[in-house]
Amino acid sequence: MAAIVILTTMLGFGFLSHSIRAQTISATPYSSYRYESPSATIQVKTTSTKSIWDAAIKKWNATHAFDFKLVSTGGTIQADSFSSLAPAYSTIAGITYSNYTGTQLLSAQTRLNTGILNKYRYTNAEKTNVAEHELGHTMGLLHNPSQKKCDVL
Repeated sequence: MAAIVILTTMLGFGFLSHSIRAQTISATPYSSYRYESPSATIQVKTTSTKSIWDAAIKKWNATHAFDFKLVSTGGTIQADSFSSLAPAYSTIAGITYSNYTGTQLLSAQTRLNTGILNKYRYTNAEKTNVAEHELGHTMGLLHNPSQKKCDVL
């Protein structure tokens, strides 16, 4: 079993206040890792960010690209939060750890760093965007390497 770790940093992260111009949209890169079907159970293990995770799950489910099924225990995906301003986490708003074998995703843990979210006064909409971003990693999406895809308007 192997693990991949994907970090979301403050720098280079597109917030909801940014607009993506239609003519510059390209496909989001994805890894070769996938769940057996485009769905997974998810357990939100924290009360402090539950409303943020719930909103992000609702937004992803509305796309019909992937189905996150909320469960109270034993989810394939565990969503929670932590609070750290330590140097190693000083620019990390969210982090996702994925476990896979071959090309099949087995499980994931995704976390929001409330220390950073609060320090930089993220709005609820921006926090939800970070959670959506991290959920994308739980299903195998990668970061878009192009920094020119998001224009501030």
